[in-house]
Formats: sequence, structure tokens, C-alpha cells
Amino acid sequence: MEQLSGVLLHLGSELAQARAEGQHQTQEYEVLLNIKVKLESEIVTYHRLLEDGEDFSLSDAPDSNNSM
Repeated sequence: MEQLSGVLLHLGSELAQARAEGQHQTQEYEVLLNIKVKLESEIVTYHRLLEDGEDFSLSDAPDSNNSM
């Protein structure tokens, strides 16, 4: 019975670690997804500017330091 209790404690610990790791990976995924969305938006902006053929200067470009 004591051995079974030890196994249960070990499994509980592993489950807690797996949940924490899953939560950490979810947070990392959300950060990366946010960056991806911002980069895609920036790409759309540049494509639109290129297609419109308007004069474009670097001062018109989104500030990538502030956008991420």
C-alpha cells in the first residue's frame, strides 16, 4: 500500500509538471502568434504601398521597434 501511495505521489507530480509546461507553451505560442499577426499586417502594408505605386519614404514605414 505504501508503494502505491508513492507511485500516486510521483504521478501527481508529473501531472503538475506537464500542466505547467503546457501552460508555458501556450503562453509562448500566443506571443509568437501575436508577432506573426503584426508581421503579416506589416507585409500587407508594404504590398499595398508597392501596388499603389505611390511615393514612399522610410518615414512612412511603420516603426518596427514600436509595433512588436
